[in-house]
Amino acid sequence: MRISFLSNLLIGGLALSTLCGSSFTSTLQAQNSVSLTEELSPDQKFLKELLDLGFFRLAELHCRNRLASETLSPAIQAELTLELIRVLQEKALCVPAPQKKELDLQTQNLYDDFRKSNMDCPWLLIVDFQYAVGIFAQAKRAEMEARFAFDAEKSMEEARELAREAIRRFLEVDTNREKAVLALAQEGNILAKPSKKSGKKLGKKPELFSSRFSEEGLSLYELESLKNQLQFQLLLAYQLQAMTYPEDSLDRMTSLKEAQSRAGNLTIIPSGSELYWKARLEEIRCLRLQKNFEDTGKRLDFLADQIENTNVLIPEELRLEMIAEQIRLHLAEKDLEKALQIIKSEFHVNLLGKNGELDCAILELWLAQWDEAMKKNANGEKNEEEVRKFQEGTIEILNAIRAKSSPWWIRKAEIL
Repeated sequence: MRISFLSNLLIGGLALSTLCGSSFTSTLQAQNSVSLTEELSPDQKFLKELLDLGFFRLAELHCRNRLASETLSPAIQAELTLELIRVLQEKALCVPAPQKKELDLQTQNLYDDFRKSNMDCPWLLIVDFQYAVGIFAQAKRAEMEARFAFDAEKSMEEARELAREAIRRFLEVDTNREKAVLALAQEGNILAKPSKKSGKKLGKKPELFSSRFSEEGLSLYELESLKNQLQFQLLLAYQLQAMTYPEDSLDRMTSLKEAQSRAGNLTIIPSGSELYWKARLEEIRCLRLQKNFEDTGKRLDFLADQIENTNVLIPEELRLEMIAEQIRLHLAEKDLEKALQIIKSEFHVNLLGKNGELDCAILELWLAQWDEAMKKNANGEKNEEEVRKFQEGTIEILNAIRAKSSPWWIRKAEIL
């Protein structure tokens, strides 16, 4: 999930899908790479390079040094505060629990201080949204770690509370977003487009001091983009909340249906949009988790047909996630043969490291085969060689994930 229940979340920042993609620290992207603005600011470009390399300390120092300047425009100050929040959130996903608590506290204090000092900030909605995404990322990590905690029930309850807090914050941001839209309408700016100008020009080299935020505040276009992002984050948060409840429980089914409903709302956006494909995949996950395997298969077939028979292109990362969902559907149906048909064993290793969801789905497939072989062996069948083959294959896949994938996906694979 880089901060992103995770793709660049809002303004090109969070990577919580890469909770969901090639790195959870791309969950703070929130399983979501649609941006409110198309162009990245110089600060954001530089920070993206640092975070892609895992240089969290350098990214933090850059933000703090820039924020110490007394000549920053309000737009740049808001942007750098948001970026520092994101840096601390992403770093917290990759460190042991004691360090994580300290980073979470730093993030909360930074956010609270900014809010108290900038209640009239025209970009406060975006800062609120970013902070909520970080809460979701905490919940995602907590849910994963609760599965092997000493007191699993208590740990899962803590994860559930974090998921609820994320949902509450997303709903609050959406309420304030609606108020902002109404205010624009009353001012007669209902048709406003996002400004091409990004911040004030200061000094001799204005390109070094520009912001991706318009000094005029958020436009209607950006507020509508935020609406879609909020719907997607709520989808992920309700889905995560469902996973904190016992399997087949009413609470789990209720949360999954809420997530599925929000996914359905997002599938009406243009099919060329990356968010459209993300929503489609999450809708499929919700159906699978509800054990509605017939409709899951139909949705997967629909997507495959749409990709094959139209000119609409699906991003490669999401195409790989679709393969992962096909594998998991057949695993849920206890049909190992069909799961194996999705991906041939002779080339599965070459796909590892390209997508975290697919990595884990392939590992789940080999674990299922190993488990099946051991059951046969326990029932008196002489198949020690087959057991050893799947055991060695599972270890080979896990080692490949350790070598090629991000810390988030390595941790998730090891839990399997």
